[in-house]
Amino acid sequence: MVRDQAVHYEAQSGRSINQIRIAMQLFHVGDLVTVNMMPDSYIDTRHDALFVNDRMVKLSQADRPPVMEVVEISMHGLDSYRYNIAFTQDFNLHRGWVYKKDDLFYWFLGDMLTKRGRVVRDSYGHISECVERDEVQVLEDGKLKSYELDKSPEIAQRITDGELVKLDKPSTFSGSYVPVEDTMEMTYMRNLEGYSSYPRSVECTTIIIHKSDEEDFVQVGEKTYSNKEFDIVWCDGRGSVREDEHIFDDEARYCESNNCWYHTDDVGDIIFYWDCDGEYHDEPEPEDELHEYHSGPREIWPDARNADWKIGFEVEKEDYDPIHSYSLSDCDRTMWARESDSSLGDGGFEFVSPVFNLFTDGLEESVKSPIVSYHINADCSRSCGGHINISRSGMTGEELFGVMKPYVPLFLALYSGRMDNTYSKAMKHERSYISGGKYQAIAVKHRIVELRIVSAVPNVDTLLWRRDLIRIVAEGCDNSVRPMQVLRDLLDKRSALHKHLAKVYDADKIALITSMYAQFADDFFNTYQVTKNGEGVFFKTFTTNAKRKKIERTVFISIAERGFNLIRNTIGTNDHAVSEQNMSNY
Repeated sequence: MVRDQAVHYEAQSGRSINQIRIAMQLFHVGDLVTVNMMPDSYIDTRHDALFVNDRMVKLSQADRPPVMEVVEISMHGLDSYRYNIAFTQDFNLHRGWVYKKDDLFYWFLGDMLTKRGRVVRDSYGHISECVERDEVQVLEDGKLKSYELDKSPEIAQRITDGELVKLDKPSTFSGSYVPVEDTMEMTYMRNLEGYSSYPRSVECTTIIIHKSDEEDFVQVGEKTYSNKEFDIVWCDGRGSVREDEHIFDDEARYCESNNCWYHTDDVGDIIFYWDCDGEYHDEPEPEDELHEYHSGPREIWPDARNADWKIGFEVEKEDYDPIHSYSLSDCDRTMWARESDSSLGDGGFEFVSPVFNLFTDGLEESVKSPIVSYHINADCSRSCGGHINISRSGMTGEELFGVMKPYVPLFLALYSGRMDNTYSKAMKHERSYISGGKYQAIAVKHRIVELRIVSAVPNVDTLLWRRDLIRIVAEGCDNSVRPMQVLRDLLDKRSALHKHLAKVYDADKIALITSMYAQFADDFFNTYQVTKNGEGVFFKTFTTNAKRKKIERTVFISIAERGFNLIRNTIGTNDHAVSEQNMSNY
């Protein structure tokens, strides 16, 4: 705004403004105000510049103006800080005028400043009319009411007489007038940066607030701050250097172990940062919580050294609780090894069992340990697996895989959800498993066959059930069982295999597993070549049995489609086309 558009007033000589709070009542956050105190010098806060004798320089570069030392005062709070207006504690105003951006004028009336009016401009910036209407809000008797000063002379007079005082930020009713007896002065450290978690730029300020807002101001150390301008917490941590005091959020640390706040000076003494979860606890982080991957101790259960069939488990978990509850040495004493595994998420670990005799109760004895059972019953996700390692005395891994072949389709059917997993990929042929490397559904090693396709172990009961399943498999291998006999066992409710599945699966699920076994067996053993029309032998047998049991067509189609889709999408073959076509004729 140019100088000739300002409202001008010749102040009476000797009159003075000697209370900052009076001037502060009249300005708000965002007001950009110029005060011209003498003809040859004024401050223009819109440009952050000082005019001295008509020469503009930056405030940071200027000497003190010839008139007086300038002190800034401002409303503030949640709004970003801006300059408002500058005054000294006590000065004589002999001549001057005040104007404000957005065409809001202020007028000198003796010792006070009050709003004068709003100027309305046309598109060229010229004054078109002056609206002599000012609306104020008055909080009185617990109610907030609006008044137009030109229509409420009694309110204007009460403001002029100082009976009504304007509240400053960060008061709840900032900008409203309240009876002076309901107000109080509050001296505190004002945040010059708006809202923050630590006082990096503050200024001691006295403002007018409503008495009910006193609780918003708290003492931090020896100074008072507003919790509307800073993140401030109550330090309730027992034994803290700042126990039962307010502290800034930047210097506060939350302890997950006891749900209390501590001061940063307490770290390393009362509370401790744990790298494993990125949180603070009331005891030091246990060192060496996990052995490195596959570097933990490998133990053999006492009765397993001369066993014919041996078994071991790798139980993958994602749960910090066992790690925090039991030390690594606690685990080592159980003969189980707790190891890291980069394939797992937060809290991930692999709990590796000792080698057990498959046909004795070593596993039952082991899981009686509360440490072992706590780890096995811990949380897991779909990323986790439950690998099972099997060996037989006198056999290489390849030889053992050879006698276990009839059960390969069964393991795929039981854990079909992991057939396309990066770490347990299903393969089509026997030779693919033998030479395919580690990350496949079944890994053939030097003297061990590792079932990697097995899903996560949710609890101890599941682990024991799987051990018993391998017992049935081992007995079948010792009896040179053939694939067709495995299929018949799945179909026969009297067989040990069917009875064992029935302990955890209902009839529909067993039917689905049986269908998948037949489909996967056709693909694995390539029985399509032994029939004239290219139909799989095992799936044809399953279809005949389903018709005899009068399984509904919709149910049969549903379970059969799942198996064919898995073969097509995970193994990537379409040799089953004839079997799939005949499925539609069921």
